[in-house]
Amino acid sequence: MAVTKTHPIKSTLKAAIDYILNPEKTDGKLLASSFGCGLETADIEFAWTREAAGDRGTHLGRHLIQSLRWEKPHRKKRTKSAWNLPGRY
Repeated sequence: MAVTKTHPIKSTLKAAIDYILNPEKTDGKLLASSFGCGLETADIEFAWTREAAGDRGTHLGRHLIQSLRWEKPHRKKRTKSAWNLPGRY
């Protein structure tokens, strides 16, 4: 089952991006990706975008997390009606 989360980055963008790109958590950054900016320069590009837009909001960015659990699918359970009426379900 896939789980998707989003967290606001409110304090230090550089520290948050360094934490997000931790090689121990991302298999040497193999599991990290970006859209519209580079992984190594994302904090600089975010700052440029905020400055160009004149943004004074409290959120510096958003951290999107997608977790996939790789496991065998569960066996389909039979309901009581399926036991009582074999061949029909």
